[in-house]
Order: sequence, then C-alpha cells, then structure tokens
Amino acid sequence: DAAEDRSIGLDAEAWVAYLTLSGLCVGEDVHATCRAAVGAVREHFPGAVPDQQLMGLVLRAMAARVPDFAPGATMLATSFCPDEIQNALGDLSHLLLEHFGKKFDFAGLGGLPFAGKTGFKAFAHHVPKGNNVLIVYGPHVAISPNGDVGQYLREGQGHLSPACGACIGAMAHLDACKPVPVPGSDEYELDFQMNFLKRQLQRRHAAVQTHPNGKNVGLPTETFRIAHGLLEGMIDMGELPEGAQVVLVGGVQINMPRPLPNFFCPMHFSTRSADQAPESLLDWLRPEAPPPASPTAQMGRTASLSALK
Repeated sequence: DAAEDRSIGLDAEAWVAYLTLSGLCVGEDVHATCRAAVGAVREHFPGAVPDQQLMGLVLRAMAARVPDFAPGATMLATSFCPDEIQNALGDLSHLLLEHFGKKFDFAGLGGLPFAGKTGFKAFAHHVPKGNNVLIVYGPHVAISPNGDVGQYLREGQGHLSPACGACIGAMAHLDACKPVPVPGSDEYELDFQMNFLKRQLQRRHAAVQTHPNGKNVGLPTETFRIAHGLLEGMIDMGELPEGAQVVLVGGVQINMPRPLPNFFCPMHFSTRSADQAPESLLDWLRPEAPPPASPTAQMGRTASLSALK
C-alpha cells in the first residue's frame, strides 16, 4: 500500500542515510540488513514505527486527549517479556521509564500480564490522587539481518536464536502434539508461566498456523490478543482514584537487527475512565496522517489493527 510506504520509518534508504549521518561506517552488509529487515516490517507489520517515534505519537495524543496530562502526574505500568533484547538502553521500556520516571511491571513470559487482578489492585492503590495511568504492553518478535521473522542474532553469538523464545517454544511443543500439563499438577506449577502460555496458544493454534503471512507472524499476533484479553480482565476502574484516566497502548514489539532500533506495531490505543467508555485513539498512531479531526467520532470502535487479523 503506497500510503504505508510514506512513513520514513519504513524506508530502508532513509535508515541508511540516518546511520551514515550518525557516524556509522555503512558498508554493503548494513545496506543489506536495512533492506531486508525494514522490508520485512513493511510486509508483515504494516503500521509499525520505531520506538522513539511511537513515544512521540503517544505523547502527542495524550496531551490532546487526556485532561491535565503531564508526565509527572502519570503512573506508568508495562507488560513486556523479560528478554534482554526487549529492555536495553534506547528500547521502548527504557524510553518510557526515562520519560515517566518509574514504572510498575505486570509481565512475565511472552509479555503476558501475569500480575493479574491482584497486581492491578496493588498498582491502582499506588496511583496518587489527580494522576492518570498509562499501561503499555504486548509480546515481541525478532527479525534477523536477512529479514527472517522470529529469529534474532544476539550480540556475541554467531548463530540465530528464536525470539520470542517462549512463544516459539510453546508452539513447537504444540506442533509436535505433545501433551500440555494439567493445571494443578506439580509439572504445571513448576513451570507455570510457560504451561499457561501453551494452554492459551493451544486454543489459537489454528489461527497461528493459518495466518496469511505465516505462523511466525500469526504467533505474535495471537499472543497479543491473549495479553490484551488478560489485561482487560484485570482492569478495575473502581480501584483507581476518582477521575483517573487509563490509557492503554498495546501491540507487538519488533526486535530489529543491529544497528537498527526496535520498532513497535500498535494494535490497540484507547483511553477510558470510570464514567467514560473506552475510546479508541488508534488513528493517532498513524505517522503519515494528521491527528483525527473529530476524536469523539472514534467512540465505540475496536482498537485492533485490521491488517493484523
């Protein structure tokens, strides 16, 4: 789609120029990596933007749509996979922490919010009166220097490894038709997060396998839907201070090969309060488009990205 290609973030040659101006010695290997990796994002994750650009778009939207928005009056929570390629300097988790000062972590393997209702209640009771809430969440997927989705070349290693390893490992278990431990058994409890992930993906196995862009794209897409459903089930507006707005930013974090920064493919962006139904702000995260002229027209819309069905 020509409209999607207008985003500078998805222009491989623009990244080559940026890296050159940054002082990097850009040889043919970097040229090839930019073409392959950025091309893979454009093909498989339309709407994805670099983490830094996502920050700018989210902050622009919050300043316009959240009453009295200010970083110092916003409590941040995240739910990202603990993988180190998710949490390095310059990544979204670090950018958020740097901007808002502190955060509450809901996550476990796959970025699923394992903190649950108890975790949300604890977080909600930490929110000062007059503050708003921002929750950023979702699974991750890697792209190799050759543009392969689901594979990452980790620093200091000479071979590719899967990412997200937990999600890909869970799918491999299901593809091999191996049994999933039963909740309550010792085997289940000793590896609770992985076994929970397997059971959730077991219900979505067909959707992952039949995704039009292949199962390595279907896997983070379906894992996001699991994470989103769990998070929606956790939220209890009655536990928050009166008047607090809750902003959700969810999607798939894309771990890019060095020297490219990570990207984020937004699949949900909404705001709500105790007396206001969820309002989708997803159109605000389209870098090629101006802010929506009438945000209230978005009321009642689903915030899932139709391109990633």
